[in-house]
Amino acid sequence: MKKWLCALSICTMAGLGALGLGGCGANDEISAIRIKTLPSTTEFVVGDIITPALYDGVFTVEYKNGRKTDLHLNNADIVYIEYDDGTTSNQFNQAAENQVVVVRYKTMTTTFNVSVSRQNLDLEYTKNYEKTYTGEALSIDDILKLNLPQGVTVSKVEYREQSSDKTEAYDDTPVDAGTYDVRVTLDGGAKYNSLVLDDITYTIKKADISLALVDSDISYNTIFMGYGDEVDAALNWQVGDGDLDIFTNALKSKYAELASYIQYAYRPLNKAEYTILAQTGNNVWLDSLPVGSYRLRAYAMGLPNFQDFYFETDLVVAAKELKYGVDYTLVIENDGQEVEYTLPASAMNVSTTIETSTPSDVTVKVVMLNSRAERLLDNEPIIYFVSSNYDQANWQGEGATSANGYYDYKLVISASFRGDACYFDSTFHAIKVVEPNSNE
Repeated sequence: MKKWLCALSICTMAGLGALGLGGCGANDEISAIRIKTLPSTTEFVVGDIITPALYDGVFTVEYKNGRKTDLHLNNADIVYIEYDDGTTSNQFNQAAENQVVVVRYKTMTTTFNVSVSRQNLDLEYTKNYEKTYTGEALSIDDILKLNLPQGVTVSKVEYREQSSDKTEAYDDTPVDAGTYDVRVTLDGGAKYNSLVLDDITYTIKKADISLALVDSDISYNTIFMGYGDEVDAALNWQVGDGDLDIFTNALKSKYAELASYIQYAYRPLNKAEYTILAQTGNNVWLDSLPVGSYRLRAYAMGLPNFQDFYFETDLVVAAKELKYGVDYTLVIENDGQEVEYTLPASAMNVSTTIETSTPSDVTVKVVMLNSRAERLLDNEPIIYFVSSNYDQANWQGEGATSANGYYDYKLVISASFRGDACYFDSTFHAIKVVEPNSNE
C-alpha cells in the first residue's frame, strides 16, 4: 500500500515535466504531439541554425490514456527543417515566408512555421581602379576586388563618364581615357539579398604616345638652315631608318588624326620662353627666324587618350650666302650704256673689257634678286674698285669707289645686313678698263 501510494505520488507529479515519463506511465502509448508555445524567435535569415532558438518553445505530448505532458522543444528527439524537395537540415539555406520546422518526439511529429529571409550583404571592397588606354574596350571585371561570399555573383557591370550632375545614363564598357562611375549589380543567390554598388570609381589613364607610333624609334632631327630658307618644321621627323618625313606617317593609321594636335615652337638658347610658330596650311615655315641658335620643339597638348608629349631638336639659322645669279646680279654701265658682264675665267684672265676715254664713267651696281635679303640691307651695297696692272692680279690697296685709270679691277662688294642675316658669296668679280683702240 505504501509502495503504491508512493508511485501514485510520483505519477501525480508527471504533469510537471519529463521526470514523470521515467517514473510512471512509461508504458503509456503516445497518441500525438502538438506545439503549445512557439519559440520567441520565429524570424530567421539564411544561414541561421534552428537549435539555439528552441530553448523557450514548448510542445505537448498527448497519450492515449488522456494524459498530457508539456516539454521544452529542446527536449524533443530532433528538430529539423524540411524543404519541398525532401531534404532536411538544421540550418536555413533558403528564404521562405513559411518555412516548415519539424519536431519529432518518439514516433510522433508536429510542425510549426517560421519566416526566413536573405541576409543583407556587408562588403569591404576596393572602390578605386585604374587601367591605361589601349585603344580597345577596357572592362574592370578582371581587377574587381569585392570579397564576395560564396554564392554571390556579379550579374552586371555598367559605366558612365563622371560629371558634376551625374545625369548621364550608364553604358557599355568604355574605350576612351577618362574617369568613370561604375555600377555593379550583385546577385545574392539563395543566402543574400541582391545589392547594387554605385560608389566605385574607374580611371582609364592616357597612354604614352609610343602606343600610337608605327616605330618606337622616332626622333626630331637637328635642323641647319640659312636665313630665309623655306624649311618646313613639320617635315623634320625621322621614323626608324627611313627618310625625313611628316609626323602623320609616324603614326599608326587609326591615330592619324593626332597629327592635327602637333604645334611647333622655338626659343633662343639664351631664353627660357618658347614662341609658337604660325602654321600655313600644313606647313610650318622657319624662314622668318633671325640668324641664331635655337631649341625647336614639336609638341602636343590635350590629346584624346594620350599624354602630352614633345620632341626637341637643335635649330641653327645661319647667315644666308647670297649667290650670284640667284640672289643678286651686277649691272655695269659705261657712260650710261649697259655693258654685258661675263664672269672672269680667272684672276689672270678677266673676260669683260670696257673701252672708255673716261674711266670714272664706268659704274657697277648690285641689283638684288632676293627681296627678303634686300629688305634687310642697311644701305645700298657699295662696290670697291681694286686695281692691278693687266693680267697680273696684283691688286693694290682696298680700292676706290670708282675706276680711276686703266687697269684690271677686282670688284669688291661691301654691304651691311641687319642681324648679319646675309652675306655675299665669294664669287670673283672683275672688269678690265682700257683706252679706246687699245690692244688690251
